[in-house]
Amino acid sequence: MSDPDVEKTPAFHNFERNLEYVHQLISAGKSLATFAPGNLDVGDLYRAAWVQAVAALDYWVSQEIYSRAIRLAQEPTVTKPKKFREFAIPMAVFEDVHHHRVPLEEALGEHLRKFVSKNTFQQPDGIKDGLAIVTSIALWDRVAEVINQARGADGSKVDAGKVRERLHQVVVRRNRIAHEADRVANDDSRKTDITAEDVADAVATVEQTCRAILVALQESPEGALTAKGPAPRISEEFAGEETKSAAEGEDGFVKPAHSSWEPDTKSYYGIHIRELIEANFIEPGAEVRASRGNERFSATIERDGRLRLTSGQLCTSPSKAGQVVLKRQSCNGWTFWKIEVNGEWVSLEVLRDEYQASRGG
Repeated sequence: MSDPDVEKTPAFHNFERNLEYVHQLISAGKSLATFAPGNLDVGDLYRAAWVQAVAALDYWVSQEIYSRAIRLAQEPTVTKPKKFREFAIPMAVFEDVHHHRVPLEEALGEHLRKFVSKNTFQQPDGIKDGLAIVTSIALWDRVAEVINQARGADGSKVDAGKVRERLHQVVVRRNRIAHEADRVANDDSRKTDITAEDVADAVATVEQTCRAILVALQESPEGALTAKGPAPRISEEFAGEETKSAAEGEDGFVKPAHSSWEPDTKSYYGIHIRELIEANFIEPGAEVRASRGNERFSATIERDGRLRLTSGQLCTSPSKAGQVVLKRQSCNGWTFWKIEVNGEWVSLEVLRDEYQASRGG
């Protein structure tokens, strides 16, 4: 099967990096199989690879929905998919944008993160329904066409039903591994057999399906508009940009540790500096400071909650301000920036925690 000739999105490049980790697990299992002691189940490495492959799929679809929906919203003259037009948002989000308190990208972005955090994009129906927000194509029919075109005249043909069923079976096995330890039905003492070839086939199904979905998205009426730009780091932003993913390595590669993201009930998701100003925890015009080694940074908190850097640039959140001054893609701005309280410089996180506690969070 030839690789479809299509421009890859930043989100898809992330997906490919995550699959590299999956292939490393498979290779490790093959290497260990030759000399592993009898009490070591090499199959568990293959099971981990299977789960990670489906997690990579889930994460990629979430990124595509998030980034493409943001860009569609920024183009008022472009015809939107029906599900995009019907996508419900709270009145608070509308008011924030309408009264210019929060930029459209940030306000809609927060709501989209909540949406993708409450949904999984593994099974065919979930993927189709999620991507219907950003594309008007008949997804699985087009995916089947792309796969058949790539296979050429001599390759076996598939229809939408076959594509869906293959992916469904991969996800069903993933769920057995994740939720039932892959135990044999009616015999909890044994696990279902798994080989390197089994997991390689599953990963190939995921990868082939995702590549075909990408082609379908890029060739859709909305594709040229929504394909460009950096892939969002959704996994970080679910918790208000306050924590890095536990699976993120030093190189910034996010290894999906699970297949759907459910916000931590203890997180401070959605709190904006503006709320702390309105609750009198912070005064407009207050200075915040930060440092890295011998470098020193400062910013001023505007009345609307934005941070104005010494360069004059306005940033919509502490984390974004930290990203700008540090010139990096991620920063926990709540712990990075400090503010003076009663003669002491404390992190914004301290005031945020106090505010959260005051409202019973």
